[in-house]
Amino acid sequence: MDAFFTQRQEGPFTVVDFQTESLMNQLDLERIGQALYRLIDEEHRKQILLDFTRVRFLSSQAIGILLTLNKKLSQTEGGKLVLCSVGPQLLELLKITRLNRVLTIRPNRKDALSHGMTLTELTVVIAMIVVLIALLLPFLSKARDTATRIRCASNLRQIGSAFLMYAEANEGCFPLAASRSHLGQQPPRAPDHEDRPEDWIHWRTPPNKGGISTSAIAKYITSHTQVLEQVFRCPLDDVQRHDALHVSGFDAAGWAKYGPYYYSYSMNGYMDPQGLWRDASGMTCHTRLRLITNAANKTLLVEESGQTINDGHWKPGNYDAGNGIWNVEFDRLSIRHDNVHDDDEKIVNSVVAWPDKRGNCCFCDGHVEFVTRTFAHDPSHVIANQF
Repeated sequence: MDAFFTQRQEGPFTVVDFQTESLMNQLDLERIGQALYRLIDEEHRKQILLDFTRVRFLSSQAIGILLTLNKKLSQTEGGKLVLCSVGPQLLELLKITRLNRVLTIRPNRKDALSHGMTLTELTVVIAMIVVLIALLLPFLSKARDTATRIRCASNLRQIGSAFLMYAEANEGCFPLAASRSHLGQQPPRAPDHEDRPEDWIHWRTPPNKGGISTSAIAKYITSHTQVLEQVFRCPLDDVQRHDALHVSGFDAAGWAKYGPYYYSYSMNGYMDPQGLWRDASGMTCHTRLRLITNAANKTLLVEESGQTINDGHWKPGNYDAGNGIWNVEFDRLSIRHDNVHDDDEKIVNSVVAWPDKRGNCCFCDGHVEFVTRTFAHDPSHVIANQF
């Protein structure tokens, strides 16, 4: 077929160079077609590149041969037909007949060959991609974790702002701590299993009576219950696992009475305005915003550990004002954004596991920080006006 075309192997392609300007003669085209078909059927060539550098004229029979070649190769695993260096007139013909949408056409041979890839090259590229993914996964995971922590901090910031707006409207008093039992309440007492109007979060109120949308701070955030659900929950917190039956010191009877707390944040009980603690003289302390010393350094809200959270009240420790003694108690700052072992460590009173690991904390001036458990459980950052 030297009179009509030459062929040679370049990479994965069998390159066919046409040696004539005209692909119009019927007999010649029959011979060309048979020779090209043999490349596929007998020589098992899977990728063929037709170079049209010299070709100026093309008959309908030649187009039929191209379509037959394209079909044969498309039915072969890994098969491909590519045309290159097609002149402007022929290219216009292919566009008019819309064959440019059927056939793969490249502007020149170099471009056509660069689109081809051997199995070995493909394997190398895939291996490189796998290695890159393996290298990037830790960074992608870290970026995702950082984004989740920031979303959680944003939730706390919104809640903290609502607390401050509530205090401004209520003579400097924050809302109540939403404890599972109404400690410190003066008679007549509300039943412990019911939310009080002044509780910052109404976690026991059934949906048919308003649910969390009746919470004391809800109107300062949104009137949409679904949005409140998102604000009151950390994106990483599986709240369905807040199973207080597995929490030390909280029995089945208590669980049945108070029910589950399906949210992620709790309020520092030492900021409750009705007075949940006493000072050195034995007087009940009724916290007001103006009485808090160094508000920017005093905890208002925390993301509490899923292992200890059972209500809206966070009690990190008990302060014996008479003796100046601080005893670490049951509740713990969550460290889920800093340590995968959060919720796995056994809770022991007076011992703060993973003390250098950090969690989200909102302060009495409304700002949020990522603080260590040592910081969060220090009485100087918990008690309103003793330090």
